Amino acid sequence: MSEYHIELTNAAAERHAADDLTPAERGYRLALSHFPEYVPALMNLGYLCADTGRLAEGIDFLTRAVHLEPNNAAAHLNLGFALELAGSYDEQLACCARAAELAPQSASARFNHARALLLNGDFERGWDEFEYRWELEPLASGKRNLVQPLWAGEDISGRTILLHAEQGYGDTLQFMRYVPLIAALGATVILAVQPRLVRLLRSLAGVARLIPDDGVPIPDFDVHCPLLSLPRAFRTRLESTPARVPYLAADAQDLAFWASCTAYTRDMRVGLVWSGNPAKFDRRLARTNLRRSIALAELLPLAGIPGIQYYSLQKGEHAEDALHPPEGMNLIDLTDAIRDFGDTAALIENLDLVVTVDTAVAHLAGALGKPVWVLSRVDGCWRWLRARGDSPWYPTLRLYRQRELNRWGAVIDEVARDLRALMQARRPGSPHR
Repeated sequence: MSEYHIELTNAAAERHAADDLTPAERGYRLALSHFPEYVPALMNLGYLCADTGRLAEGIDFLTRAVHLEPNNAAAHLNLGFALELAGSYDEQLACCARAAELAPQSASARFNHARALLLNGDFERGWDEFEYRWELEPLASGKRNLVQPLWAGEDISGRTILLHAEQGYGDTLQFMRYVPLIAALGATVILAVQPRLVRLLRSLAGVARLIPDDGVPIPDFDVHCPLLSLPRAFRTRLESTPARVPYLAADAQDLAFWASCTAYTRDMRVGLVWSGNPAKFDRRLARTNLRRSIALAELLPLAGIPGIQYYSLQKGEHAEDALHPPEGMNLIDLTDAIRDFGDTAALIENLDLVVTVDTAVAHLAGALGKPVWVLSRVDGCWRWLRARGDSPWYPTLRLYRQRELNRWGAVIDEVARDLRALMQARRPGSPHR
């Protein structure tokens, strides 16, 4: 038997790594035409198909790979990825658990198992497994090499702790809730966060020193903890999730400024976000962003609902989409005046509702205690759990879940229906107003 299929698969994998998907797929298929049971080609082709939305085909290839090599951890891991995209969460958890069992030293297997556990509400095991994130890029490159020990929940009274951001803005906003809890234990808290969050987080209780995480010297401290390790340190379980809101507030002067910008209308004010961070520095994150984001034009069913004034909260690459809203949508764009999250918070506090895809704005609105409706992709983030319309993290948050990969129509129609019902309840003379 020729080893040509191995050469073809290796060459295709190089194209795949470069995100050159068409020649990669062609190479995998050619390899399988020479050797239909070659597991590396089945695994890679299955992953590629699932990643590009062809779930049934991807799951078929990956299932064949698992059957051929039932002790191949990577095959189980890839199948778990495809099953997650399909919304088959029980099967996904089983695949991830098997991968972690087969390859206990694999950070990728353990981290994906963590995500599956957390998604299923198993916080007891999930937070421990989640520590394997530090062995994976791009997260590993953000790990701080500190001589001070990691705080893991032991007595901290009288000591100084450095809490530091590690991932995106949404992660920082979500886990700020633990800062007052640490201060209540008698600790002095130094908080290092992304510069665009500094003004907003001045409102956070329990912070002794707030510094931008941009090379500013850090005062002396005794222990440290990355923000996403705080749930583990506090032994957070689903039923003990700290959910008191608001724990953030906008500056009074900012509130007054944005109140003056929105005071002219008596309509219900609804903020919109339709796209996340493109994350072009990481192919996998970029593809996740494509799955969570929508085009502004897809929000057409929200246009023309009487009594609603929409405001764009969209920043970044797709902010200019607000110049061309769907026909009939009354969308105001004031985002050029937004300097940082302090301004975004003040604008949100002057709105009645935020409707957003799964971005940092969802966490910001939730932390402010404002009503927020989140459009969640079918492979929703682990923090939103599964099959729930609410969130244990944010009492004012409501989830609208996608049922089929890349299909947002039913989700947006549901939001439009609920907006109409909300407007009906707000009409003068309504018994629910």
